[in-house]
Amino acid sequence: MVNYENPFHYNFFVFYIIFGSILLVLNLQTMLVTRRSKCLWALSAYRLIFFSSAADAVNCGAQVAAVAITLRTPVIHPTLSSLLGALSVTSYAMEYPTIFVLAFNRFIAVVFPKKMDLIFDEKKTMIILILCCLFGAFTGALCLSGEIRLMWDPYNSKFYFTNESSFTANFLRAMNLYYGEFVYITSFIIYLIIVVFLLCNV
Repeated sequence: MVNYENPFHYNFFVFYIIFGSILLVLNLQTMLVTRRSKCLWALSAYRLIFFSSAADAVNCGAQVAAVAITLRTPVIHPTLSSLLGALSVTSYAMEYPTIFVLAFNRFIAVVFPKKMDLIFDEKKTMIILILCCLFGAFTGALCLSGEIRLMWDPYNSKFYFTNESSFTANFLRAMNLYYGEFVYITSFIIYLIIVVFLLCNV
C-alpha cells in the first residue's frame, strides 16, 4: 500500500474531515430551519439561501468523501475521483450564481423595496433557481464528457483539472479560475453600496 511521506498528512486529513462535516451539518441545519419556517420560506432571500446551502452541502460532502477515501493511502479509483470532481464542480457552479443573485436581492430590498415583490416574486425566484440548476448540470456534464475531468489530488488536498486541451477544457478552467472571484468581488461591491446607502440614510 502506498503511504504519505508527510507525517502530518493524516492529522490534517482528520481535521479536514471534521471541519468539512461541521460545515455540512451547518448547511443542512440552515436548510432545515429555512424550510420549516413558513415565514422564512415565503421570502425570496431565504429561498436563495436554502438553495445555496444545499449546493454548498453537496460540495462539502464530495470533498469530505474524497478525503475520507484517501485518508490512509493516496490511491483512489479514477472513475470515483472523476465522479466526485463532477459532483463538486456541479454544486460549485450552482452555488456561486445564487450567491450573486442573493446580493442583488438584498440590494433591491434595501434600495428599491417597493420593487422587491415585482422583481423577486415566487415565480421569478424559482426560475432563477432552475437556471442555476441547469448551469450546474451543464458544467457537471462537461466534466463527464471525456474532454476534461476534475480529479482529486490527495497530496495537495484539492480537485484539479486534467491537462486536456480543447474549448471545453479551456472554458471549464477559465470558469473555475475567474468565476468565484468575479462573484465575490461583485457581491462585495453590491454589499458595500448597500452599507453606504444605509449610512447615508440614517
